Amino acid sequence: MTHLLAIVRLGILCGLLLAFFLFVAVTTVWCRWVLPSQTLSVPYRWQWWARRVVALLGLRVNVHGVPPPAPCLFVANHLSYLDIVVLAAQMDAVFVAKAEVARWPVLGLLGRAVGTVFIDRARKRDLPRVIAAMIEVLRRGQRVVFFPEGTSSAGGTVLPFHSPLFEAAVRTGVPVRYASLTYRTICDTPPASRAVCWWGDMTFARHLYGLLRLSGVQVTLSFGRDTVAADNRKRFAVQARAAVLRLFSPVGSNADRPREHPAWPARLQGGLPAEREPDALHQVFCSPGESLPHPFALSLRRQREAAHSRNNGALSVTSQGRPISILPTCP
Repeated sequence: MTHLLAIVRLGILCGLLLAFFLFVAVTTVWCRWVLPSQTLSVPYRWQWWARRVVALLGLRVNVHGVPPPAPCLFVANHLSYLDIVVLAAQMDAVFVAKAEVARWPVLGLLGRAVGTVFIDRARKRDLPRVIAAMIEVLRRGQRVVFFPEGTSSAGGTVLPFHSPLFEAAVRTGVPVRYASLTYRTICDTPPASRAVCWWGDMTFARHLYGLLRLSGVQVTLSFGRDTVAADNRKRFAVQARAAVLRLFSPVGSNADRPREHPAWPARLQGGLPAEREPDALHQVFCSPGESLPHPFALSLRRQREAAHSRNNGALSVTSQGRPISILPTCP
């Protein structure tokens, strides 16, 4: 059954890629020849496609905070190629990627279509060109996103940040903002450290097919509320990593994965308002035999009475007497 799901998703993904390229071609011609006074930014086109891929993959994105205003230099920890899709779905931005991606079939064409800045990490002489390209984007009033770790990992920690690309912030004076990413899969599926995180000698095609087979992935994206303060690129790298680490949670292991995907906010109906403040919902996963963390609170725009109970190793949350979420956990 999971193989059928992967095949269907792969077909739809190919259709989305074709639709995206047609969308870029049509809007480019429209803005250039029909209504030259109107413009449609490349990042907007990228966001249009990314949001549909997030829906196709069944990602449940738990967002804390709000994306920072443009222009800014934006950094995050790096776990997978999926990081780019998740971030692009949340905000307009131009990404910096390794030069090898430009030579990949389809993905290289996609990257060039959305204005990605490619960097050859093996050649230090390529840095001035890349920094100049980043500065140009920032001066146009856009966000530039890059991953200072320089590689993806299994999500156990945040690797040290490389400093050269922070020079774009030093020269332009734009704020440096940050976010943290982590993933979790449900029980009876491969853990996110292998099924979602892409690292080591994993091959892209095989990993992507495994990702398409997953029945659901929970993503936690936490935006920092402040800016990173520093006066040179090396201090920026140190301070930015420290800021990301304050928000970071290691990628979920088998022990803390829910048995059923907590498909919020679809379950948050009736007892809760549709709108929410940043960090409004804190989902707690408890294993059998654990004591319930205290305090367990739901921070809402309108304070409402909440009660918690334990049933067979599951956490049942109620609001005004109505159950709103049941999160069973792995044995």
